[in-house]
Amino acid sequence: MNTINIIRYDFRLHDQMAEFKEKLHQMEFIYNTGHLAIAGVLPADINTAVRNAMKVCTINNVEPADHFRSLYVFNEKNHATYCEWLMSRQGFALVIINAPHTNATVARWQWELVNAMQLSVGS
Repeated sequence: MNTINIIRYDFRLHDQMAEFKEKLHQMEFIYNTGHLAIAGVLPADINTAVRNAMKVCTINNVEPADHFRSLYVFNEKNHATYCEWLMSRQGFALVIINAPHTNATVARWQWELVNAMQLSVGS
């Protein structure tokens, strides 16, 4: 069975300044799911930790979209789609703090975050 892809193009004029601001904002998303894995967050825990971090943003009247973006990636080898998270520095820290299972690597990161907070409060 053949399929046809339908793409809707937007022909409206875009506000170039808004697009420029959005591109600048996207540059703040310097962390991704791979960084969370390196930091010790278990792959099975990543979505839970991100959801909890986003909840922290919402409770504090911070727009989660300012710190988290999802990107869906298709893996051709196994024909699966998975969610890749992009995060700001603050978003990354919130996810580390909200990791549901703590191991030695996550605990070290959490301690580093606490020490960084202590240094900024002390100055």
